[in-house]
Amino acid sequence: LFITLAALAALLLIVLAVLYFMALHVKPRRLRIPLALPDEGLQKRMKDKDLAYTMELTRQILEMPHEKLELRSFDGLRLAARLMIQDDAAPLCILCHGYRGHAAADFRGIFQQVWGLGYNILLINERAHWESDGATIALGLREKRDVQAWANYAAERFPGKPIALDGVSMGAATVLSTSSMELPASVRCIVADCGFSPPRGIVKFV
Repeated sequence: LFITLAALAALLLIVLAVLYFMALHVKPRRLRIPLALPDEGLQKRMKDKDLAYTMELTRQILEMPHEKLELRSFDGLRLAARLMIQDDAAPLCILCHGYRGHAAADFRGIFQQVWGLGYNILLINERAHWESDGATIALGLREKRDVQAWANYAAERFPGKPIALDGVSMGAATVLSTSSMELPASVRCIVADCGFSPPRGIVKFV
């Protein structure tokens, strides 16, 4: 019986390790900022002109004048972001991308609208994504504290200016989780686009 239980436990650990490396682990610097290519399935459904337009939107965002920012996470990771400023007196929108995404790609559909409303924009790179450090995607459980840190930074950088948190997919779940934490009074609204249920539920479903 002991040998059987030990074998089952070992098998379970192997399965969990495989799932971790498939879904949550990211090799350092393996991901590169895209030129806006959607996933392969979406590419096949898009017309050539639509695909070209989609790529062009992301390219425009990536080529906009910006200030590169860095801060340290609560657990010592270097987090990176791009800050686009059009008016020091303007409100700020912090954009949080989705799972294995990039804000310039995930928000290409509404970036120009937010910019057109007069907002300054902070494109953050979630931990384990792109220019930020880390090897594990935590589905919002750790990322929420990173967003809290960016909100605190923004409140100090732009005192008294309204701040909006906007997330898509995993970013949406992250900003919703961040709403339960202590945030600067200048955080006035949260936009959650296509978030998911708690991590346990999404892992079980997938």
